[in-house]
Amino acid sequence: SSFPAPRVSPDVDFVKLLFSETNADINLSPDETKQLINQYGLSFTNDSSSKNKLLHPSEKLIFRHTTRAKANVIIFFVESLSARFLTPYESKFDSITPNINHFSDYSTVVDGYYNHTTPTINGLLGQLNSIYPSFINEDFLETKQNFQTRSIINILNDHGYNTLLFSYEHKAFPLSQCLKGLGFYTTFFKQDLELKYNIKSTRNDFLEDGDVLGCFTKYLSDNTPQKPFLAVVSTVNTHTGYQLSKKSLPYKDYNSSLLTAIHTMDNEFGKFWSFFINSKLKDNTIVILTADHSLPVSVELKDLYPEENFTNNLFDKIALIIYDPVHKLPSRLKAHCSSINLAPTVMHLLSIDSISSHFQGHSIFDNPTDSTFLSIYSGAVYEKRINEKTFIDRRTNYLISNWLKYNQQLFRNNKLIPTKSQY
Repeated sequence: SSFPAPRVSPDVDFVKLLFSETNADINLSPDETKQLINQYGLSFTNDSSSKNKLLHPSEKLIFRHTTRAKANVIIFFVESLSARFLTPYESKFDSITPNINHFSDYSTVVDGYYNHTTPTINGLLGQLNSIYPSFINEDFLETKQNFQTRSIINILNDHGYNTLLFSYEHKAFPLSQCLKGLGFYTTFFKQDLELKYNIKSTRNDFLEDGDVLGCFTKYLSDNTPQKPFLAVVSTVNTHTGYQLSKKSLPYKDYNSSLLTAIHTMDNEFGKFWSFFINSKLKDNTIVILTADHSLPVSVELKDLYPEENFTNNLFDKIALIIYDPVHKLPSRLKAHCSSINLAPTVMHLLSIDSISSHFQGHSIFDNPTDSTFLSIYSGAVYEKRINEKTFIDRRTNYLISNWLKYNQQLFRNNKLIPTKSQY
């Protein structure tokens, strides 16, 4: 997401045109939609997905709401943070994330939580909107395209929250254009943070994790919240193949740039956590540490896990660790679900339970175990079954392939998400 997409060639445009025309009239029958609802929780009303769907958490499984002031929320989206590397998930790399381990001692570690889409643009929009996005970078280079969203940012804006974004991204790149459209009251991208905090960045394309997390921590220390807030923080240094920062903290005796990047990110997160746990914010602020998506399979990853047979290079378990100072949540939650559930889970934690939404997911505190779920990337659809270790390629399945094409058609014509007047 940190590099502008090249202009497509005329022949690629021609193929895309054929593809879009071929799928222009795709629709789903009542029997097909019923099967999608029963098997995967997917539903469509007319030409909008779940247009009249109300979020009503049952509260019956994990916790009950308590009467309290509106809680703050901080969500960290760490680049490619697969659970396999973190100490709380019993990483085979000893003490690679000591600060995240300390954070998890106060939190709920959700085990069995997978990314439902990739790459970063799809990961962030898919989670904040609880949708299966059909994006490519070129979509955001088309100024005439205006994607409608109804994210947790929009919802919390309506509930009196201040919403903020701290992102590593260069303001000229597609991800920044995408995030701006989510409705944040205040956004800080690379250039904004450099100017506000007088940072001398060593890169032209993005801001280092230490700078992003450092600026966010300083913002919290300098500003007393006048009303509840939601802050989203995204990082990038753990992106596969990225050059290590000169400030990197080497990890033991492993000659691995990937492990060093993760160890360094943990060190920077630790500086935030040290500030937070000693501040007043700790008493009424939910902190969520998760990932935009899992780490794609690479040569380095295979070298680090020679014993593992990687059958899918797009989807894996990702981190989901939730600090909640009020609810009595379990220290560990065994799950089988995906990141499509992040937005409704946040709403559940905040006791916001009667909203009209298009969310395709559900709160993991209502039901942490899905017998099956889907993960998508562009034209690829994979199914994860609870008793299977690997994802099943479902692109040849008639129903699933038609659902994906229909989903793409609705999304690109701004029909997947209802207009504001329909809420």
